[in-house]
Amino acid sequence: MSYWNRWDIAAAYHHFTLNWRCGYFNTEIAPGECSVRDAVFKFCAQLDRIRYRPGLSDSKLATISPNAKAIYRQLVQTYIGVHSTRH
Repeated sequence: MSYWNRWDIAAAYHHFTLNWRCGYFNTEIAPGECSVRDAVFKFCAQLDRIRYRPGLSDSKLATISPNAKAIYRQLVQTYIGVHSTRH
């Protein structure tokens, strides 16, 4: 069983918000029409609340920890519905 710490989780959510915005700045999409965009807003608020700032090892998706990559892949499967090939 893997050990999941809050920084792995925060790094995964950070990269999810960067990579899957779904009309993040598109005002033509009403709130609630894009569940991914709504999730991104919620995740950004949570990351801001814990004052998460990516470190050097978290600045690129390819350099995050294996646990953070697993969390990221699960987020993509849950919200996008595809298996992530990014690493």
